[in-house]
Amino acid sequence: MGNVPNSLVLRFGAFGDLVMLTSMLRGLHARLGAPCDVVAGVGLAPRVLAGLECVGHVRTVSSRRRPYVLSPDQRALVRWMRRRGDGPVFVVETVERNLPKVRWLVARGGADPSR
Repeated sequence: MGNVPNSLVLRFGAFGDLVMLTSMLRGLHARLGAPCDVVAGVGLAPRVLAGLECVGHVRTVSSRRRPYVLSPDQRALVRWMRRRGDGPVFVVETVERNLPKVRWLVARGGADPSR
């Protein structure tokens, strides 16, 4: 894959959502040949995903709804996304009202919105 960073998967959900997400992560890992970096809400995400071969870095955000200027987590996420580069991004969000903010964070982090 050259200089393309790992795929980035964003999923803000509860414990069960993360467990179900592992199937997708395994599939992406098998198809793309590299582990996926994951952005999730705080809580069990690091413990659920830790040690899985299909998972690279795990970043957490305490609140995706908080205004950007008041959220150190969101600003740190955007800085990290810019450093990691523009690779494949998968937004796995089932709540329609959350999509605009998640897409905004992804675009602010340097990902091409058309992808």
